[in-house]
Amino acid sequence: MENYPRNVYMSPRNAVSRFQQLLLKHGADAVERSGAFKIEKELLIAGIMLCGLQSTNKFPYYLRPGEDIFPDVDVRAITWGEDDDHFEEIDIQVTEFESHGQSLIQVIEAKIRHQAQEEAENRHLIVNVRENPGLQFSTVEIAREIKGLNPTFKSIWVIIDDADEQWLYHAVGVWPIRSGQVAMLNFNLEDVIAAGTPPDYIKIRRGARNENLSDIYDGFELPLP
Repeated sequence: MENYPRNVYMSPRNAVSRFQQLLLKHGADAVERSGAFKIEKELLIAGIMLCGLQSTNKFPYYLRPGEDIFPDVDVRAITWGEDDDHFEEIDIQVTEFESHGQSLIQVIEAKIRHQAQEEAENRHLIVNVRENPGLQFSTVEIAREIKGLNPTFKSIWVIIDDADEQWLYHAVGVWPIRSGQVAMLNFNLEDVIAAGTPPDYIKIRRGARNENLSDIYDGFELPLP
């Protein structure tokens, strides 16, 4: 995606669909083992998370690769909120937890300790749990430990595949904790994708702060790597 236009954003469902096409083109083993698809994996994880948010708040989200924005921004997402007049940029850092020698809190701590400080308070962290569907952990304990690390992330979410249902995902918000409650999103990704509507790509004009200053980017095609 070296030539991905800065002002073009894709829908979360399209990010998920593109990754499925990538698996068909190259095979699961090649995609999972190769670092060549890092950007596509980050878009996939962010896309799943945004699908979960869409299933709850019904906001339209769009996203694009973010590494040309700032080194610690893997994905930039945008939304106008419920009333189409609350333009927001959401900078996301993505990491994965595979339980090979490290605990979940150690993975999160490493991200907190090593993220660049410039604009740190405007970034969100998504931790994708791989190869461990249905992972059980104490949300209260994790939240307590994270609070002790004084994170600058605006929010921290953990995404977990369901152990029994293929398309069911659980997104747990472990930072910040409000009124002692941990945010939890449970959503069927297939249903969210099926309920989505075009456009799957939009083009944002420079300085756009409302929907009237954006365009459907008809004719844009992003080839698979």
